[in-house]
Amino acid sequence: MGTLVAMAMALAASPQDIEDRIEAKGDVIRAASEESADWERPSKTQTKTQWDYIARISKSLLEHLEIDPSDAAEAVRQQFGSSGYASLQRMLIKPKS
Repeated sequence: MGTLVAMAMALAASPQDIEDRIEAKGDVIRAASEESADWERPSKTQTKTQWDYIARISKSLLEHLEIDPSDAAEAVRQQFGSSGYASLQRMLIKPKS
């Protein structure tokens, strides 16, 4: 789901070169999905943990594609009237100190 959110936002933000971006960053994205702790699937689903995971993946993927998440959210808002990205990012679980 996080990948779907990010790719939809990336397409809205950068439709003219999204395929080139994906191709150029494929290895980086693959490495992140295999090695980054942020991309590790949570054991529980249907909880705030799952929403945290989706929020982290969507932000990370946009950043790997070198698309500013705020710009992507604005592109979605302009094309479709609203964007739920800010609400999604509020679902991030703050690390315990």
